[in-house]
Amino acid sequence: ASSSTVLYGDNTWAAAGGDANTPAFAAYLSSDQGATTSTFTKASVNTEIFDTDGCYDNSSNYRFTPTTAGKYLVTGAVTISSAATGSSGSHLLNLGGVKKNTSFVCYDSSYVRGIASTGEDGMQVVVAIVDMNGSSDYIELWGYSDLNTVNFTGAVSATYFGAFRITT
Repeated sequence: ASSSTVLYGDNTWAAAGGDANTPAFAAYLSSDQGATTSTFTKASVNTEIFDTDGCYDNSSNYRFTPTTAGKYLVTGAVTISSAATGSSGSHLLNLGGVKKNTSFVCYDSSYVRGIASTGEDGMQVVVAIVDMNGSSDYIELWGYSDLNTVNFTGAVSATYFGAFRITT
């Protein structure tokens, strides 16, 4: 052992301090994106803040396909602004979620009691730990609202997506 390596109980050597939390990425939606009412829409999170291993596709599929198997901490947010309710009553303002391959692994929602033609704003944040196989598994950020006019808000603090491998 040295200051840069340690011996684990299974008699293997590793770098002191554990592995790096990579692959990792963070990205955001750079401008507003239209979404269809009452339909799940993938957020086209297109501006990378960083992408350590080139595993995030920010130009066509808007998905993270890590090349290292493991558990990943995933976070994302979908913000809807100035959405019109169209009728009074309770409405699903915003549902944000993360899909692994084709199935949701986490989602959360918020409701609003609106008045016809009143604009509504809302942000839905999701966080999950997702097990990825390091070859074909991928994750994507999705949003949903049943309001008449739906736009995902483009800004680094509004609609964003990121993940990193949790070291063990």
